[in-house]
Amino acid sequence: MEVKNRLAYVPIELLREARSPLRGRFALARRGLDRRALHARQRAWLPRHPLGALSRVIGNANRTGPIWGVTMVKDEEVRVEGALRRLVADGVDVIVVADNLSTDRTRDILEELARELPLIVLRDSEIGYYQSQKISLLARAAARCGASWIVPFDGDELWFGVDGTIRERLRGLAGDVAPAPMFDFLPTADVEHCRDPYTQFVRRTANPVTTKVAFRAHLLAWVATGNHSVSQPGRRVAGALAIRHYPFLGFEHFANKARRGTASLERTDLPANIGGHWREWARQDDPELREEWSSLCTQELVYDPLPVDAFR
Repeated sequence: MEVKNRLAYVPIELLREARSPLRGRFALARRGLDRRALHARQRAWLPRHPLGALSRVIGNANRTGPIWGVTMVKDEEVRVEGALRRLVADGVDVIVVADNLSTDRTRDILEELARELPLIVLRDSEIGYYQSQKISLLARAAARCGASWIVPFDGDELWFGVDGTIRERLRGLAGDVAPAPMFDFLPTADVEHCRDPYTQFVRRTANPVTTKVAFRAHLLAWVATGNHSVSQPGRRVAGALAIRHYPFLGFEHFANKARRGTASLERTDLPANIGGHWREWARQDDPELREEWSSLCTQELVYDPLPVDAFR
């Protein structure tokens, strides 16, 4: 009952749009919008136009509303529960998950968790990897619903606040975009398939492998593929968040992920530089992939086990 009350303000428009088939260039493209052209105009116009400041005020009007997490997942039965519980444990108020044609138990797990957590589960039937368009739509829908901050995450990531919870750090941030350095946690090379990476993988890369962002809700926000950046007015303030990333469960998962990810990319009209590492791995045969896998797992890593209270 508590969960239903917390989600009572979600308008039917959000559910209708997010459940649409998402064909071609995504659901909103059917309205005659060229998303790339519109995005380019927004980026060129907002920083210098006299109305740019007004756009910022309108977009960021709600600074005390709930914090929303948004994501799309596919076949994440091993890791998705931990990713969701971690966000809730650190104060994220509402999470929207678009399930992208999962063939394992991901959908069942999400529906079970929706009875306990403040979780909205949507069905995403678009095969192509239009991740940027989908996350941007969900982020804008969250802004319309009154969100104050958006945390765009993946099902294999654990987000943490630095020296505090996510809620505390975002509420007190004197900025609009919070970059989060991401560290990869990797298995040993002999692991074929792990069922509990959060406790078994205790070694991470010494330096961040990339940076992702959380951002203040904005009606014009456009999230880049991979959630590495966001286009909207505002100031970036680092040091508030960090991410523990568990990308691979073993060699079998590594090989399948590369080939499946490349197949999804090939169903789109995205440029070749998107998902370049997936495309490169997919071209390799098993012996070459084994060599690549060994190189990944034997790099210099730092011992950093997960805190025992991570999901409380």
